[in-house]
Amino acid sequence: MIYFEGKDLKIIESLKIKKDAVPAYEMLKDCLVWTDERVKGMSPEGYEKLMDLWIVRGFIHKGTPEEKWGIDGDTYLLNAWNEARSQVPHWIGFTRLKLSDEERKYFEYERSNILEKSDY
Repeated sequence: MIYFEGKDLKIIESLKIKKDAVPAYEMLKDCLVWTDERVKGMSPEGYEKLMDLWIVRGFIHKGTPEEKWGIDGDTYLLNAWNEARSQVPHWIGFTRLKLSDEERKYFEYERSNILEKSDY
């Protein structure tokens, strides 16, 4: 399985870490996404695949074991992660598997305030 193709692959491979990049919490995906990881010009399918990687990285940040990355034994996200790791091992998102103390505090703060911020 090829995870990214064509223009999407070129875009992912071209991303470079920016020292001033900061993470933002994505409530619906329950993960952090850094400003230098947000890209324009990808196909809708490519962008969905990129979002899947952000979701898995969020699982890693939360300490979620691989066997719980899917519902009822579904291995889509695990397979996607492994395929992307093989195909684009230098994607900048793979360098952010461990959070700094500051990033961890931000992530936990944002996650703990989800209900307080909602209108429900």
